[in-house]
Amino acid sequence: DSFWGYSMAIMDSGVPSRAQMGVQKALSTITGLGLKEFNPDKNYIEKITIDVFGFSRGAATARYAIYLLLKDKKCLYKRLQNQGYEI
Repeated sequence: DSFWGYSMAIMDSGVPSRAQMGVQKALSTITGLGLKEFNPDKNYIEKITIDVFGFSRGAATARYAIYLLLKDKKCLYKRLQNQGYEI
């Protein structure tokens, strides 16, 4: 990123971009779980609790990440459900 990217919170260092990266990383971690063979009957997630925190721009990014999870047509709930998880 450039000086302007960091100072103005735009481009790759901006709130929307950082929030999207965080959501993608969390989803990858949750669905990856290191399972060699996925079996929804054996492997299920009973509950997901998401704690977000930050200071200043980090807090804005955390809130925006939750917004992305809840507003998207392919929200986390639907993505996990499509993977075969019972939610």
